[in-house]
Amino acid sequence: MPALPRKINLFAYGSLRNPAFIESITGEMLEGKSAVLKGYKKYYTPLGFPFILPHPKGRVYGKCYFGLSPETLQKIDRFECEGTLYDRKKVSLTVQGKPLRAQAYIANLLHIRRAFGPNMDLALVEKAEKFIEEHAGERIKILTMHPTGDRTESDLVALTRQELFGAEIFNLLNMLLLDKYISDYTIDSHLKIRGLPTLSKIRSDPQALSYAPQYLHLAMRFILLNQFEESFRHQFRSEFFVRMPFCRFTLSLLAALILHNRHRQEIDALLEEAALSQRVSENEYIDYALQAVQTAHRVYRQYNLEAAFIVREVLLDRQHGLVPMGAELEFSDVGRLATRQNRPPDPRFHHFRYFYDFDLDRRTWKLGGHVDDHKYSLVRDETEGGFLEYSLGNTDVLQRQSQPVTDDPWILGRLVEELVRFTPVRPHSLHLSFQDPADRPWRKQNDPEMLECLLLLGGDFGWDEKWSLVERRLHGEETVDPWGNMHFIRENYHALIGTEDGGQPLRVMEYQFPRLAPGISYEPLICALKGFHLGYRPRPMSSVVTSRYYEEAREEIEALKRWTSSVSPLGTDTISKFLQHVEKGLETEKKGRKRAHARRYIQKMLFQIEQILFLRNDWIRQSLAKRDGTAAPFGQAGQPDSP
Repeated sequence: MPALPRKINLFAYGSLRNPAFIESITGEMLEGKSAVLKGYKKYYTPLGFPFILPHPKGRVYGKCYFGLSPETLQKIDRFECEGTLYDRKKVSLTVQGKPLRAQAYIANLLHIRRAFGPNMDLALVEKAEKFIEEHAGERIKILTMHPTGDRTESDLVALTRQELFGAEIFNLLNMLLLDKYISDYTIDSHLKIRGLPTLSKIRSDPQALSYAPQYLHLAMRFILLNQFEESFRHQFRSEFFVRMPFCRFTLSLLAALILHNRHRQEIDALLEEAALSQRVSENEYIDYALQAVQTAHRVYRQYNLEAAFIVREVLLDRQHGLVPMGAELEFSDVGRLATRQNRPPDPRFHHFRYFYDFDLDRRTWKLGGHVDDHKYSLVRDETEGGFLEYSLGNTDVLQRQSQPVTDDPWILGRLVEELVRFTPVRPHSLHLSFQDPADRPWRKQNDPEMLECLLLLGGDFGWDEKWSLVERRLHGEETVDPWGNMHFIRENYHALIGTEDGGQPLRVMEYQFPRLAPGISYEPLICALKGFHLGYRPRPMSSVVTSRYYEEAREEIEALKRWTSSVSPLGTDTISKFLQHVEKGLETEKKGRKRAHARRYIQKMLFQIEQILFLRNDWIRQSLAKRDGTAAPFGQAGQPDSP
């Protein structure tokens, strides 16, 4: 570090331009003026952190702070990791047209790579996280503390308050990563929108009060999962660090789900015991949350060694590809009738009518949790209930922006399987989405037989009241919207978290037909859909931005309706042709020429896909033969006697 003169001018080009940020570091409110630094260029890491490097034609716009004391500058040095991530050097600025000598933090790429290797972004994210969590934590304490209350509180209470505001803190972190201005007013505005959840409204509604035990137990379960995820992500931060554009919680959330599900009975008993110690009429929401946080940390400490082995398991089984993927999962104890007017009663959750009253959207924000009424209600309080839905990667509580979950079929499949085990509600449907490669044109017409192969892989087969073998999802019109349009392969556009104003929306293709059920490995289905998506290039059959595909897909939809209302076996040649398209897609995932997965993995997945197709096709053939030769059929797809 160079010897410091008595007073120093400092050029800021990133988050240090924010006076509130500077004040939080130094304790001083500094004033500055706009400045220009020539001979340097500003760059960004994949996560949005700025740094500057010499460039002969470069120009960086920022702010100059005047007359900093050596003590003040040393505080900023510690925050900026001066000597490691950055070197503070002398530079020449232009301030209001006049030259000025100052100092600036210049990126030290050599030290960054030596210190952090491939995880250079991790150190920058952790620095931002620490700032937001500490600063937001103080604001939460100020805003939620009773005016006459004790200004000190235990670490557990502070941690619980931060858990209850976790969604808002994450949004503030994203703003900081985008180099936006974060002041106390900004933080307070985010925190005050919803405030600390309470049970006062529940107590005044007798019907809501009757469902309180089930909802509060569910809230405690999600709080415990969130705390498990935090523990995994912090303890194994380098192993589970996920770069943009993917959701940063993917790996740690999967590990948390695995740990929970392996000890589900024990955890449920502990949460039940903790809930029984509270009374809705006397205790507040934060009291239940406090019990859940305490239970989470006690259980995680108990199984800390097992947690380390779970991390190894997740990392060893990974199968990276190149296509970003996502998933949406729907749950309801009354199945497809959840959004119908004549739906049967739901004695446990009343069709999630009170989901938002119990603040469950903020408890499930890492899962993208919300209620889907299939009516596209824009105001959450207007919903009449429906499905509990997870939109993985949609960590924005306002449901405006999202991130792909992963490019790994094994990770996505395992996430789906563990979420089915975790959620104490009957699974219903699964939507799988794949980012669309813009350089590969769609085919003009889809072959209905290829679409039938997709249903053979991911559909739900059984008998109707007339002993006809049907595919329940399409035959029951479960994928039909309120305007009568069937959604099988839908074009959609996702605004991406982590880019200014969402950036350019990404086009994705959503396969909306699969049934969600327990005990199923979804990895082969995900690989088959990805290979089909890349190798066959199906034209979408519906879209969120245009209605033209409905007419183009009319014949395909009619063919699917006929087949799903009276299912018959597919020909061997049809299945073989389908497998060829899948193999072609997996073999050309990389720029349309090379495979992204290891050849051995592709062959393994192709074998499993082929096995599922032929065994289910054979089950259909045998079931129809039994029906035609006996008075009553027996067995259903997915039951023990099915493949």
